[in-house]
Amino acid sequence: MKTRFINFFDLNNNDAAWEHFKKNIAFFGAILLVIGLVFSPALQSIGVALIFSAYFFKNNTNIQFEKDVLSLGLIALLGISFLSGIYGHNHDEYWKKIIVKLPFVLLGISFLGTSLFNQDKINKILSIFSWSVFVAALITCINYLLNFNTINEQLLHSKPIYILYAVERADNRQVNHIYFSIMLAFAIWCSYYLYKIKFGKKYNYVMLLQCIGLIILLHVIGARTGLLGFYASTIVALLWVIIKEKKYKTGLLFGVFLLTLFFSAYKFLPAWQNRLANTKEDLGKMKEGKNINHYSISMRKEALKTAWEIYCKNPILGVGAGDLQQAMEQQYTADQSILIPENRKLPHNQFIQELSTTGILGLIILCSIFILPFRYKNAWNNLMLISFLVICFSAFQVESVLERQVGITFFSFFYLLIPLVKNKASEK
Repeated sequence: MKTRFINFFDLNNNDAAWEHFKKNIAFFGAILLVIGLVFSPALQSIGVALIFSAYFFKNNTNIQFEKDVLSLGLIALLGISFLSGIYGHNHDEYWKKIIVKLPFVLLGISFLGTSLFNQDKINKILSIFSWSVFVAALITCINYLLNFNTINEQLLHSKPIYILYAVERADNRQVNHIYFSIMLAFAIWCSYYLYKIKFGKKYNYVMLLQCIGLIILLHVIGARTGLLGFYASTIVALLWVIIKEKKYKTGLLFGVFLLTLFFSAYKFLPAWQNRLANTKEDLGKMKEGKNINHYSISMRKEALKTAWEIYCKNPILGVGAGDLQQAMEQQYTADQSILIPENRKLPHNQFIQELSTTGILGLIILCSIFILPFRYKNAWNNLMLISFLVICFSAFQVESVLERQVGITFFSFFYLLIPLVKNKASEK
């Protein structure tokens, strides 16, 4: 049997070898990235670096605005933060922010003028991602059942169900429950897509079971950000089925399923009941003007109000990417906020945070990120893309997703990958 070796000293004269080498590097990097999103920040970074390295193995780069507008949008998002360093004052914090947001540029450049992944590789990446999320969620729920009473008591005091572990860890290895719940909501759509494309009957059934399992696990974990994204995307999908596909009976059944799922979760899942009880108490504290310290929703409202005041003082350019923390602390003090220092957080809203740091221009760029994908010809037929954007848009309302490595990497990678997804196996 003959074995084919690539002569690395002759790659310049072998376009096919370059292309093969480039795509294998990118694919391996993508696998590390999607596993790292769930289990390891280090793997995320290595994955991004490998995908970026594939850029240097291109035979040629023909950048076309129409095709590469998503990459250019992400690059602009980092660019506006980078320019804010001109008028900012806290340069140490500024450079930390810029370094964390490098995946915008690294992944954006990687997808410029090239096709890194064919449909088969995209499907494998989505499958590995959904399985990684499923395994982590399953471990989390097993820990929850083994520590049932303790964790339910935590939920009544605004504590989350900790991901992969039963308790909060002091070694900073904790997987953030909010970001995980966002990925969990998206993984449901990944498994549903893999079920629908019909690559094989046995695998189809497995993916359908995984999809159902992920829905159950999301509701057991009960993180409100992920649930918001799931229900928002499901409602949009319901409208998509009725209006675009004209499948009224399917839409009706889908709606009944959604309502049944919601009320069943409330009826039978203690995590949901405790979470809703905590939400009711939280809103009551805010309405009655009582002490809101350690109450999640009320503290978020206070943070949003404070960030908005900062924006109103700096409407054009914001305060700069590195200066928001200091500006928030000063504004909390000036307002004589009821929040104690440890609870004086940054705004849990990506749009308000962008306004505060980079002004109106930053907000325009961020909003355009959600519009640009629809320049693609088949965007309105890509339910995966629509669901992803709805999940992220919903999450941006209650969390500054693009301020942490995991949120930036997750959003950037799938933002560039999902528009390439085909809706049918025959379109590979």
